[in-house]
Amino acid sequence: MTQVFEMKPGDRKYALKYLLSDYKAGSDLLQGATITFQMKDSQDTVVINNPGIVAPDVGSMLGVDGAVAYEWGVGETDTVGEYQGEFKIVFSDGLQAHYPSEGFIAISINPGVPG
Repeated sequence: MTQVFEMKPGDRKYALKYLLSDYKAGSDLLQGATITFQMKDSQDTVVINNPGIVAPDVGSMLGVDGAVAYEWGVGETDTVGEYQGEFKIVFSDGLQAHYPSEGFIAISINPGVPG
């Protein structure tokens, strides 16, 4: 199932948050891990390749652990279009995984009202 994150140009208030599907409660899986958020446009051009964060607030809201997030930077949400994103996690043992493992997070920056 594809997760869809929708916004309007310039929106940066709400981070993109993703709950890891294979995270076990109480696990230290993300301890020492490096998280990167990657996003490409409809032309397959990478437009974001920046550090993500562990998002304990997401997990506590849902009653689970294992959430990651990306906080939008200046200018990153200015261009209307359809994008695909994913989180790349390099774990403390050096192994890596991409989330979601199938497909992408669909990101839609929808036109706003002119003016």
